[in-house]
Amino acid sequence: MAEIHDLRVAHMLLVHKNPDQVNALVRQLLAEGHADVYIHVDAKCTEEVIRAIASGSSVTVLDDRVSVTWGDYNTIDATLLLLKAVRAAGKSYDFVTLNSGQDLLVRDGLTAFLAANQGKIFLEAERFEENDPRNFYWRIRWPVVTRNVYDSALHPYRLLRAALRSFYFWGINLRPNPHALPDRWLFHRGSQWFCITGEAAATSWIFWPRTPLTNWPSKTRSCRT
Repeated sequence: MAEIHDLRVAHMLLVHKNPDQVNALVRQLLAEGHADVYIHVDAKCTEEVIRAIASGSSVTVLDDRVSVTWGDYNTIDATLLLLKAVRAAGKSYDFVTLNSGQDLLVRDGLTAFLAANQGKIFLEAERFEENDPRNFYWRIRWPVVTRNVYDSALHPYRLLRAALRSFYFWGINLRPNPHALPDRWLFHRGSQWFCITGEAAATSWIFWPRTPLTNWPSKTRSCRT
């Protein structure tokens, strides 16, 4: 196990605004000299936001960017781009974290905490109960427009989403999904933010490029619940 002075951490940030706050977080993460920071900036952001993010030998701002919508699969796309950037750096890390650019550290001692918990993974996940209706939403082929976030509860696309869901639970599936998963598969939910070991991150790099599931969500037309 690495001593605290040898610990290496890759911090991945999903950024969409407030470059000054992002820079404050980056300074915090690099203060103890044990980390590198990898930043994905939402493709909807202006060049001014990107240029305002501080550069440095320990900071990598990705050139390859995607437009991120909260709750959409493209959040995972952005995370995978960050993981690929960490891998491409060719460095060995004890931990790899994913955080929002809107975060700030609220206390000291992050490096010491990680050094004391080497080999552990920190993430939140819980399984849906077997009869939870969200286990069965994959049976519906959701129109692309239903995947977006709409502020108004009376937005036509939100009403369409609600109608498809209601008809399904009345026993009428208006848009059957030919790519639905087997019923025996149960789903989990949790926070997207994580702190995993470098070994776990390396495992994800091995499997993600090879599995057909990487393209599966685009076929299923999943949506927010």
